[in-house]
Amino acid sequence: MAKTSIARAAGTLRDFFSITNKSIAALLGASIVVAAASSANATIASSVLMDEVSGRIIRGYRAEAPHPPASLAKMMTLYLTFEALEQGKITLGTRVPVSYHAAAQAPSKLYLQPGMEVTVEQLILAMSVRSANDAASAVGEFLAGGSEYAFAERMTAKARELGMRSTTFRNASGLPAAGAYTSAYDMAVLARALHQKFPKYSHYFGKRYFQWGARTFRNTNRLLHARNDVTGMKTGFICASGFNLVVTATHGEQKVISVVLGGRTSGQRYVAAAALLNTQYRLPPGASVPVSAKDDDDDDDERPAVAPAQTKKPGFSLIPRAEASTRTAEPETTGAVTRFGIQVGAYRNYGQAQNVAQKAYYGVPDAYRSGSTRVAVVAVKYGRKKQYAARVLGFNQSAAQQTCRALAKRGLRCQTVSYSLQSASLHSTSDVPDDDDDRPAVKPKPKSNKSLTKKRSSKRYVAYRR
Repeated sequence: MAKTSIARAAGTLRDFFSITNKSIAALLGASIVVAAASSANATIASSVLMDEVSGRIIRGYRAEAPHPPASLAKMMTLYLTFEALEQGKITLGTRVPVSYHAAAQAPSKLYLQPGMEVTVEQLILAMSVRSANDAASAVGEFLAGGSEYAFAERMTAKARELGMRSTTFRNASGLPAAGAYTSAYDMAVLARALHQKFPKYSHYFGKRYFQWGARTFRNTNRLLHARNDVTGMKTGFICASGFNLVVTATHGEQKVISVVLGGRTSGQRYVAAAALLNTQYRLPPGASVPVSAKDDDDDDDERPAVAPAQTKKPGFSLIPRAEASTRTAEPETTGAVTRFGIQVGAYRNYGQAQNVAQKAYYGVPDAYRSGSTRVAVVAVKYGRKKQYAARVLGFNQSAAQQTCRALAKRGLRCQTVSYSLQSASLHSTSDVPDDDDDRPAVKPKPKSNKSLTKKRSSKRYVAYRR
């Protein structure tokens, strides 16, 4: 009897301790998840993860909190532009005049000049890829009969129509303005409406590059270059808002929208958006490739006074710049394809090579110019000397030869060159991490006077001995 009672007591103790251990483990796991979520949310102002098909909120953090939209306002500018295209009021080829007001907008911008005329499609690409404020202002004035303020009122009215209750726009670009506010939930609603109502034009948000004259601009959304599942959308920054980001992603049949507002740094918004995407599904194969990340975003509407440190550790992995140039939506992405270009000389100075290449670019006949035609300055070695080859790339063999003949008639000698799309020849002048200006010429170091003094003294000594 005693043995039986002891055995029962021992079994009860074992059950108690096993239950206790499981409870402790569960509590610890829950606390770790809560701590991780709170630490991630501590770096941003608000966030939302929405299912694009149903509009259901999967996860949210202060989703209705008011926040300045910054360049995310261009999403509504693009919405009204797409609406005008659908209604037949304008076409992609319609030429939009640039006013003094639009040309005077703060960076980032294309530096359009007053009196210029730019096509609607170019302005769409400038807003979605470059986040150009002068392009947004020009479109707003054109669609509203010359008044950007009237266009902002149309933007707000359309926001109410879409169910964006916490949003008020004051201009077409998102530059700082009193009373301009939105929320993470409203931005998710707008992103969903853009995809559902204008699927024909949604691909503009996924363009990785935009060709403007002799320059090639890289999309400011770094997740678009880093992850195969990300399909596009928009970045934004002003000092009052911090770093904002809207990302659309597709994995299999599932489509989600991630919105992050108020990141303290550019890297924090990407880390927070990637964390939201990772909570919904596993990463697809090859979604990210390890590489040193550089905070080279170009979507700033106004720059912070203090530049970020260059030695900052990345919050997530990005693909290399050379590989990024091959991951475009254009047909050039095939690694086995060989393309042709022209070379108009090799120079010791980078700036001189760039100027000659740009001159050759503007001399390319229109019949042989396409969206892939671009300027490239490539460092080459001739023996021990390093020079910079001035090239224009993006032709087939016949077009390259005909272009050389056309340039020769203008007195510009050139030769055709071939390259692989995975070669270093794709490092164009736009790959230089400068914001808007060309790379400054490197000043040569002045020679030391010590060597000259030694030579002079030795000459005097020889003369004295003589």
